[in-house]
Amino acid sequence: MDVNNNVERIYRPVKQDLLEAEKFIEDILAGSSHKGIANINGFLMQSPGKKLRPALTFLSYGALASGFPARLGRRELIAAASSVELLHMASLIHDDVIDKAEFRHNKQSVNARWGKDISILLGDYLFSSACTTIVSTKDPELFGCIARGANQMCEGELSQVCDRGNFALTEGDYLDMIERKTASLFSTACYAGALVTDSPRELTEALGNFGRYFGMTYQIVDDYLDIVSTEEKLGKHPGQDILSGEMTLPIIFLFEAVSRDKKDELIRMMSSPNGKTFRLLRDEMLSHEATRRTEDIIHSFIGKAQKELEAVPDGPCKTSLNELLDFAKGKVREYSYR
Repeated sequence: MDVNNNVERIYRPVKQDLLEAEKFIEDILAGSSHKGIANINGFLMQSPGKKLRPALTFLSYGALASGFPARLGRRELIAAASSVELLHMASLIHDDVIDKAEFRHNKQSVNARWGKDISILLGDYLFSSACTTIVSTKDPELFGCIARGANQMCEGELSQVCDRGNFALTEGDYLDMIERKTASLFSTACYAGALVTDSPRELTEALGNFGRYFGMTYQIVDDYLDIVSTEEKLGKHPGQDILSGEMTLPIIFLFEAVSRDKKDELIRMMSSPNGKTFRLLRDEMLSHEATRRTEDIIHSFIGKAQKELEAVPDGPCKTSLNELLDFAKGKVREYSYR
């Protein structure tokens, strides 16, 4: 599966929007007169990532814009999408410090290249840039939407780190954590796009709910692929989350499937990981029902996301939102061990 070609096709209805948002972010990052900061910001823009969150903002706006008048202008839409992406960029840089990650998108991470001091402050800089950007719209609804999303995302990230090494984490605990850590910003992206239109509240909420369920899907798929995929396809070393003591859904299901003695053995392995730990954990997971149960949860959230889209008017942008769900299905199918 060619990821880039698939994403480019799905994003086609909002291709120009994404280019404008990228230019908007470039202009923000180019605003510093300090040579060192400009150099770091230039490095960031060399790997813009998948642009998924701003794409969700534009697709949500586009899905409603054909049937309802605009409530805000073009600049407000670009600012909303850009602020969501800046928040995401900030979170990734902080994540790489916490995880001591050396690579991001198959390239050296900011943390590996400049160290944690610069990385932490750069993340703060991007976060404050997101705040400044959304405040500039002077729209209380948009500002409130982005602020709530940022707060929930940070709370989820903090809870994840606090629960490292908590091997008693349950499925419910995990789902609550990823709803805040990941799904909140997906929901924010979709809700913000809908807020730019003068559409009925139920449609705005339906798109916000779609974003939440898609975000849940996205994170569970990411955790699933972190175990079953390869370094080449991931763009980073697989298994880094579980080797740092984080309980992802496949591992939670594995712990539920094995005997008490085996669970204790796996906990000891994760508490003191070595070069063989990830391979042994992966082999154990693939020999039990953990993969099937994880796939079932993924398909459940995809179904919920599809249900939310039923009320949204048909059109190219709605089609693209559905295709994002199909893309997630395809990634699971590619590695399915059923």
